[in-house]
Amino acid sequence: MTTKQEQFEYDSHLEAIQRRRQLLQRARDQTYYSSTDEGQHIFRGLFASYAGSVIESIDTAKAGRASKWAAYAGFANEQMELLGGEALAFIALKKIVDCIDTGNNNLTDVATIIGRSIENEVRITFYLSQAGDDTAGLIKAKLKKKNSSPQYKNYGIKKSVEHQLLEKGWSKDELFQGWAGVERTGVGLFLIEAAIKRGWFIRKPKRVSGTKSPNFLYPSPELAQYQQKLRQELDDISDMGWPLIEPPLDWTYQQGESRFNTTGGYHSQWLRDTHPLCRGRHYQSVFGQEAIGLLNVLQRTGWCIDQEVLKVVELCWEKGISIGSFNAPFDDPRLSDGMPKHLQELDESDPERKAWRKHQHFLHEAHEKQVLRTRSAGIAFNLAKRFASQSQFYLSWSCDFRGRMYDQQTWLGRQKSDFEKALLRFAEGCKLDSRAEEWAARAVGAAYLGSRGTFTERSQWTYDHADLLCAITDDPIRMASHWEDADEPWQFLQLAIEWTNMVLRKTKPLWQVPVTADSTASGLQLLSGMRRDPKGMKFSNLTPKADPDAPPKDAYLEVLRVARELAEANQETAWLAKHLIHRSLGKPVLMIAIYGGSYRTNRDDVVEALRKEGLYTDPISWEDTKAITDLLTVASKQVFPAAFETLEWLRKLAAAAIKADATGFSWRTPTGDLIHHAEYEYAEPIRVQTHLLGKVSIGLGSVNIPDTKRLKSGFSPNFVHSYDAALLKAAFQDWKRPLVTIHDCIGVLPTDMDDALERVLRAFVRVCDNNPLSSLSDDLGVGTESLERLSQGIGDLNQVTNSDYTFN
Repeated sequence: MTTKQEQFEYDSHLEAIQRRRQLLQRARDQTYYSSTDEGQHIFRGLFASYAGSVIESIDTAKAGRASKWAAYAGFANEQMELLGGEALAFIALKKIVDCIDTGNNNLTDVATIIGRSIENEVRITFYLSQAGDDTAGLIKAKLKKKNSSPQYKNYGIKKSVEHQLLEKGWSKDELFQGWAGVERTGVGLFLIEAAIKRGWFIRKPKRVSGTKSPNFLYPSPELAQYQQKLRQELDDISDMGWPLIEPPLDWTYQQGESRFNTTGGYHSQWLRDTHPLCRGRHYQSVFGQEAIGLLNVLQRTGWCIDQEVLKVVELCWEKGISIGSFNAPFDDPRLSDGMPKHLQELDESDPERKAWRKHQHFLHEAHEKQVLRTRSAGIAFNLAKRFASQSQFYLSWSCDFRGRMYDQQTWLGRQKSDFEKALLRFAEGCKLDSRAEEWAARAVGAAYLGSRGTFTERSQWTYDHADLLCAITDDPIRMASHWEDADEPWQFLQLAIEWTNMVLRKTKPLWQVPVTADSTASGLQLLSGMRRDPKGMKFSNLTPKADPDAPPKDAYLEVLRVARELAEANQETAWLAKHLIHRSLGKPVLMIAIYGGSYRTNRDDVVEALRKEGLYTDPISWEDTKAITDLLTVASKQVFPAAFETLEWLRKLAAAAIKADATGFSWRTPTGDLIHHAEYEYAEPIRVQTHLLGKVSIGLGSVNIPDTKRLKSGFSPNFVHSYDAALLKAAFQDWKRPLVTIHDCIGVLPTDMDDALERVLRAFVRVCDNNPLSSLSDDLGVGTESLERLSQGIGDLNQVTNSDYTFN
């Protein structure tokens, strides 16, 4: 008998198929079928053989053996020598696949589209090779424009480059000379013939009027059959990713690789088959009982829609008000404005007319970005309305290969954006005693202020702003200017309303909003704890403070303090010291380095932080950002010496393992998980990069080969993440109350926070106990003769259980 949940999953399946078919039809109508999941499968299946067919056809014609379209083979050969045979095939096949199942399959029209697309690529290649660095920079800037179609990019490049070169003194004869219509169509027909020769497409005449029966291009019966089979396969796994209306099935432990464990989560077997315990088809990680325990705790946590927040979202949607991560639809009336008459009368080169066009272009780009952001907000909003009548629903959970926990739902989850998090509350609630009320007050203050202040400062803010919280609750839209700049605006709104109704007005009997605790700096904490580094443990808040009322140590500010000292010690950089005060500057190097960030990434993040502070590019230039990045790097290593030494040691460990012929890394965590990390690349790949139509990489070899470069670069962050995941498993695998995890952050009811944090501290000591780094070396098979083990310092790991701000 079908259960209520199984029927719900089947309804989700049917709706997903309908949605997929609608998107397919839209793609066919707008001739971008090759960009759909279905079209991409067909393209990839045909490409390697088709590329060979194109090159073979050109070689045949060059050798003098006649073919139907040999007259255009010489012209096609010229383009192949310029772009490459694979690029020529890429462009042609993409346009051929785009015409499948459309009314736009007139053979001559398809051929002309192919020819024009190749001409556009050749034009850009010509200018990049002939016109100099400034023109190349202009072209690359145009190509990087987001939310711009290939047609608009091509038009913009053609107009801008020609204008620039004419101003530089080029004559019109020196510009790229466009092809004749017969050349465009001819080269297209030649390339279509290569596909027909392979038996994938057929040309067939169709009477359109009177005596006119032009040829049209159709998939061959064999390709049509493959397409139908593919469509059915994609339909079979389509799902809307909705939450569950009944508790998910518990995961049960199975021996062997967890990618084959499909015992838990959704109720329908076909859905469980596509959502195994371990995400990623090639990872061989094996998760133990404690991982299973935490997954089941998370799955038993019931959720409901926060009706008060939903009302505010609905009003914002109707009024076109965007706040934080929520983007409402908004039609800018200026987009429909035509060019004013007095501007139309001016010459096209007139500065005033050009300025108007640039401004309209800016408005259209901004609108496109807004549309994309609005689309995701609208999906989450509409799904929340669908589930608003459910008294309780659930999320199913699984692990990535490192053991980190993720819900399996596409929308509506506490691991999503600030706006989506605020749409959910626990279905179960609690009464507030004095201690729980204190945690609730801290949560309200932290959502507004951020987590930099002390617990006392956060809760005091909440008590001091009772009138403001009441006003926001009574009229959130009118008071939006008072909460939209909060650190987490939507979660602050949710907490403000809950606080007002529960504490101030006592109109609500139970508190249901999760209060959260986030690791101060999980990677730095774990590495400092493993190394028993007293300095690193101090500045990552692993050790208790001498003054209980003092704020938590702020690692970012400490890095900035040291960086200022370093800057002042050098006459060339002393002037930078006064700018090294913004907390956002402390994060790029300190946090990103732990997770494998490159120097370029660090520098780009420094630039972005300076830009937000209004310091880039005046007074701080691009050249100056190198000095700042270097100062922050040195300062970070001084504040967390053992952590950065460990990062370098981990890089050496990975290199040593790879040198000993490792093609993947496997290590055990303290919670009994066997983590397996492997990365692969295509064997014998065809890689094609075009200017306007994107790129493709297709492997020709039967077996993919290990990608040791990616394996090595990802090792440090993946090891750290496997341990922050182990910490949560050790802490909560037998938890009995509502719980949500967000990477290394937890959310519980206020009455449960003290117990939760006590568990976290004990679990931290457990996962860092003994010598995890030495054990890691053993697991990777790297002996002391290949890499010396790191020593441990004098830090007292047991002191962690007395720290107030390890989780903040």
